Amino acid sequence: MYRKYILMAFILSPILGWANMGPQGFHQFNVNKIFVETGTFCGDSVQKALDAGFKHVYSLEINPKEHMISRKRFARQRNVHLFLKDSSYQLWDVISSIHEPITFWLDAHNGFPDPNAVGVSNTALMGELEQIKRHPIKNHIILIDDLHCCDTLLFDYLSLQDIVDKIMEINPEYNITFVDGGNDGEYADNILVAYIEENE
Repeated sequence: MYRKYILMAFILSPILGWANMGPQGFHQFNVNKIFVETGTFCGDSVQKALDAGFKHVYSLEINPKEHMISRKRFARQRNVHLFLKDSSYQLWDVISSIHEPITFWLDAHNGFPDPNAVGVSNTALMGELEQIKRHPIKNHIILIDDLHCCDTLLFDYLSLQDIVDKIMEINPEYNITFVDGGNDGEYADNILVAYIEENE
């Protein structure tokens, strides 16, 4: 079953326009002990976070089948905490009890977007950032995947500037930079990195 989902992910990702963290992994972002992901899918980013040395990994997934695949995959990992939740409004349920800086990997999607659907959001991103804004700690590292989806239906036509403006509501001292995404780094500057300089 897991292999079937990996094959499906390989086939569908280019079709839907989704990428992922590049081959460099999350190692440069493990200055925090806690990693929180939205959009578990089959758990590949969870594994990359573990490989990077994060002490605790939390991940939210809205799809029950994908959630169960990841639960089976990481059943023996006591430091992996998986939740069947909608991160657009339930991310707060997870982060409200965390009292230290977090490295966020925001990568939730709504599956197959329907251009004719009314009132359906295709990305949880703005809701996620609003919940991070509520958190009392203001120097989290925030990673946002799939920037090539900006100004498209997949991102509800959010622009990059819309996203940056929302991050600045959390803390106007955030620095913004970009790293490559995709399995082989083929999506240049596709991941936004928001961080606070240590001396600030």
